Amino acid sequence: ITGEFDASRHVMRDIHCKLRGESDESTSNNTLMMHVVVEKAEALRAADLNGKSDPFLIIESSRSSRRVQTTCKKTTLDPVWNETFSFELNAKTELMLTMMDKDRIRTEEIGRGKCKMDEEMLKRALKGNENVAVPLIHKGKSAGIVHLQIRKGEERFLEGNLYEEVTENDQGPRSIVYAVHPAELMLTMM
Repeated sequence: ITGEFDASRHVMRDIHCKLRGESDESTSNNTLMMHVVVEKAEALRAADLNGKSDPFLIIESSRSSRRVQTTCKKTTLDPVWNETFSFELNAKTELMLTMMDKDRIRTEEIGRGKCKMDEEMLKRALKGNENVAVPLIHKGKSAGIVHLQIRKGEERFLEGNLYEEVTENDQGPRSIVYAVHPAELMLTMM
């Protein structure tokens, strides 16, 4: 065998997994950093007089105050986004989806839906991609469907206490660099 074994990288990987709650055991109580890809929506409720909408999606997590939104797509009832967002998820997390219509004068709700995580869903997402279709409802009626993909993001260790997560959207790859604070390292070693 050629090459050197870099124990510090493996120790950092183990510490990083502990900090994020990852393990090979049950995912019900563990919190995992996952990527939620908003692929598209279809058959949205028309909110404009021209029979179309200018939709964007807001996603909120029940685990935190994290709130993200997609870009606005003009004059469509079947928008395509392929935008990726990172969330800390566990088997009890709910993602609340609110589809909105953006106009010059006001913003109007198109519909709402929920994506409820469970242990099996997260296990499938860790092994590959979990595709989810979330129905939207407005005033008791169907308002369309949002297609999400949940998956584990690519990550790699950099120098020192840094690691990087790589996601991708229509504009190409996007890199997020995180630092593990030395105090957190000490806590996990105790």
